[in-house]
Order: sequence, then C-alpha cells, then structure tokens
Amino acid sequence: MLERLHIKDFVIIDRAQIELHGALNTITGETGAGKSIMLDALLLCLGAKAEAGQIRAGQKEAVITAEFSLGDNNSAQAWLSEASLDDPDDPEHCIIRRVLRESGSKAYINGQAVTLQQLKALSEQLMYIHSQHEHQRLTKSAYQRELLDAYTDHKPLLEACQSHYQQWQEANDKFIALRDQQSELAQQKNFIEFQLQELEQLNPEADEFETLEEQFKQLSHSEEILANCQQASQWLTGDDGSSGNQNAEQILNQAQRAIESIIKFAPRLKESADVLDSALINLQEASQQIEEYASSLELDPAELEAAESRLNSYNRLARKHGIQAEELSALFERLKTEYSAFDSPENDLASLEKSAKKSKSAYLSSAKQLSQSRQKAATQLATQVEAQVRQLGMVNGQFQIQISEATLPSAFGIDNIEFQVSLNPGQPLRPLGKTASGGELSRISLAIQVVAAEKTHMPSVCFDEVDVGIGGGVAEVVGELLQNLSRHTQILCITHLPQVAAHGHIHWLVRKSQTQEATQTQVQALSRQQRIEELARMMGGLTLTEQTLAHAQEMLDQFQQKTHG
Repeated sequence: MLERLHIKDFVIIDRAQIELHGALNTITGETGAGKSIMLDALLLCLGAKAEAGQIRAGQKEAVITAEFSLGDNNSAQAWLSEASLDDPDDPEHCIIRRVLRESGSKAYINGQAVTLQQLKALSEQLMYIHSQHEHQRLTKSAYQRELLDAYTDHKPLLEACQSHYQQWQEANDKFIALRDQQSELAQQKNFIEFQLQELEQLNPEADEFETLEEQFKQLSHSEEILANCQQASQWLTGDDGSSGNQNAEQILNQAQRAIESIIKFAPRLKESADVLDSALINLQEASQQIEEYASSLELDPAELEAAESRLNSYNRLARKHGIQAEELSALFERLKTEYSAFDSPENDLASLEKSAKKSKSAYLSSAKQLSQSRQKAATQLATQVEAQVRQLGMVNGQFQIQISEATLPSAFGIDNIEFQVSLNPGQPLRPLGKTASGGELSRISLAIQVVAAEKTHMPSVCFDEVDVGIGGGVAEVVGELLQNLSRHTQILCITHLPQVAAHGHIHWLVRKSQTQEATQTQVQALSRQQRIEELARMMGGLTLTEQTLAHAQEMLDQFQQKTHG
C-alpha cells in the first residue's frame, strides 16, 4: 500500500507530506483548491507523462516521492527482484521518485534510475487509479474486455492467445509474401539457372586461374626457359665449349684450395674458407635444381593451346559478370547456394501454407479456451455488478455481459465483449453507452471497480470523484461500499460529498492560500473537530451554522460507528 506521498515544488504545491493509512483515506477541498494536483503528482510517480509547466513558478525542479509498503504484494516483490531493483536491506518496501526539470524528467526506483516503461510496469502491481472520466471509457468495447480480463484470473490464457496470434500472423505474412512473389522468384530462379549453366561448363575452381596463368607463362616461354637453364648450368658446373674458360664451380674450388693452403699461417681466414665451402655446396645444389627443372620441361603445343583456351574462357565470363577472373570460383559457389535456396522450406509455398494453417489452428484453440474462461467469468461478474448497481439506487437495474464472436480475430481472441444494462422495468437490455446517463454510468463504473478490486486484491485503489452525479441516500451507499472495500484494500477517495467523506478512516483537506507573491496549496490531516467543520462546509456552504455543524457531527458519529461496529 501507499504509505507516504511527498510533493515538492509541484504546480502550486510548495511542500506536502502525506502519511496515508491502510484503510479509507478521503480527500476533500473546495473546487480549485488543488485536489487534482495531488492526484497528478501521484500519477507522475506511477509513470504519467511529465510537463515542464508542472514545476512551481520560480523553481528549477519538482520532486515527487511515493513510499510503498509491499507486505503481501508478492508480484511487486518478484518484479523488483527480477529487475534487480529491490532493496536487499528492506525488500518489503519500495520508494519511487520522480524528478521534473525543464530539460526533462527522471524516474528512480529504490534509488536506481529506470525508464518510464519500467516504472509503469511496476505501478501496475502497486495501485489502480479510477479517474472521474472512467465512465466515459466504460462505453468502449476494448475497455470492457480489459475489465472482464482484469476480473478473471486467466492471464496465462490471454498471453498464450497473444503469442499464438503473433506466430500465426508472422507465418501467414510469409506465405502471402511468397505467394505474391512467385512470378518474380521464378524469373530470378531462371536467370540464376542460366548463369550457372555457363559457369558449370567452365567449372572454375579456387586458385585455378592463378595456376593457369603461371602454367601459360611457362609453356609460352618454354624454349627461352630451356635455353637459359642450359646456359646457366654450363656457367655453374659444365663446359660452355669455349677453350680456356672455367666454370663457377672450378673457380670456387681453386679459391677454396688457395685459402686452405694458408690457413695455418693465417687462422683468421678459416671463416672465409667455410664461407667458400658453403658457397660451393649451394652452387652445386642450384645447378642440380636447374638441370632437373630443364629436364622436366616439355615443349607441348597442345597443352599450351589448352591453357590459353581456358584462360580466355575465364576472362570472357569475368568480363560478362563484371568481376575479376580470379573471383569466378566464389561467384559460382554463391550462385549454387542461391539456387538451392529456392528449394528450401522458407521458399516452399506449400510448406509455408502448412505452417500458417498449423499456427492458425493453435491460435484458434487457445482463443476458444480464453473465450470459455470469459464466458464463465462474465456470468459471475455480471451477477456481482448487478447486485452493486441495485445498492447504488438503481433498484430495477439489470446488468449482463454479452460475449459474441468478433468480426475479425485479434491478439485478444475471437470475442466481442459488450456490457448491457436495463435500468427500468420492462426495458430490454441494451448496450451500456446507449442506455445509461452520465450519472448512471458513473455508478455502474463504480460498481464494476468495486467488484474488480475485491476480486483482484489490488493493494491500493484511488477513486477520483467517482461520486459525480450521485447524491442523497446513494452517496451514503457509495461511502459504505468504499468503507467495506477498504477492509482488505487501501482506498484513496477524492470526493465532494460529505456522506462519502464521513466514511473515511482518515480525512485529508486540500486548501489553497494566496498572497500577493504566490499561490500555495497545503494538504492537512484533519482532527475530529476539523472534520466536523469540513463536513459542515461541504453540506452548507461557507457559513457554518449550529445546525449544519450538529448535522455534520451526527453524520460523522453515525458513519464512524459503522466503521468500528
């Protein structure tokens, strides 16, 4: 429940500290005193949109802090723990703070910065606010469905229905998209098939083009290579046919013998002798490699022609595709992959159609289960609401929830929800928005919220002037309803009716004061005598007579006796 609400520099509130109780808290004040401002501050703490104009004139920021006792609120505690926003030292309490500045607003849960989405998600576990315009929403079918679902404990069924609906829509969208693209896909497939036929004739392999280029260079210059190899071999180790000339091996041998003959006199030349020895060995190995390479050369014109032809094929296809010849192999593999993808399950129209039908079947199954749960809950909710409506002065009131098949399925199921009422004898049941007046709608809305609050066990509920259009004995019934509801749910009720205010376990007065410099609003918990005076003001206006004061005292004693009785 909400334990404290602290407001600083918000609109015309300088500072307000409100210590709330876990029963019925009634809030009154003259029109324009600022009751709605206090509610707006609470709404901000629960995730409402902030505006720079809400900062009190002359101040840089507004701060609203709400402290909640979680107690048996296991869902809120679980949410905080899962989001790592709980207070390990005090897991049964939660502090929400909202700071407004001209540059924007920030929200905090237990001192940690959070998004508005997170704040709203937590707020749904903490408090429900029934605004004075709630009855206007009550005529909307979507809101009627929300109320019925909130009353019914079938959240898993609703979530399953929404999940299956999304899966069905995704599968159906894929099927429709592929079906509409069949002609285009067929053209793409034929074009890729044509490209593959050309490439399959060439059958390019990775690194083949580079190997072909090397082979072609060798074959086209084989005579020159062979002649030069023979010449090099003769210079290194053989006889080039010139009399008196020595080859490199002979010269190195002579140099090596000359150095070795004097090493004993010049030991420092030992290193030079070793170098000449290594050079001689390397020379002999090079000569052998050259001879082996030369002997492997074959002057084959047919092989040269074949290499040249394949290189020409590579270059021709490369120009056609606008790529380098060495990239043909990668293109070939990519096109084969793209072509095979046409036969994958994702591009199989029959497979996608089967998947869409299967998803639809799963959706309809979950939607029917949801519908059955709603039918059962609708009967229970209608019975309880009708009883409450009759207590609220509409003694002949009938209330029914009609569930019919929706024109189109949706994520919320296959049901069309319609609240129907008959408020006069002999009058047929008709849609709520076409039958009830504003005051009647307000009372019906209150009846639904009271029943829903008892069912859902929301820790805190705030009613904002739910008694609009209500007076006399009905107002007393409203106060008694709220008082009974407050036995297991904390109630905050902003009211203009003394019969409702007198039922409160604690009475708060919102008062506005004005000076030449500023306008301020204060929130004050009233003593017994102050309550009597406020009730008298609500009953009789600004002038308090002994008669109105006595009447107010009698009313307070009577309704408080019910509280303690």
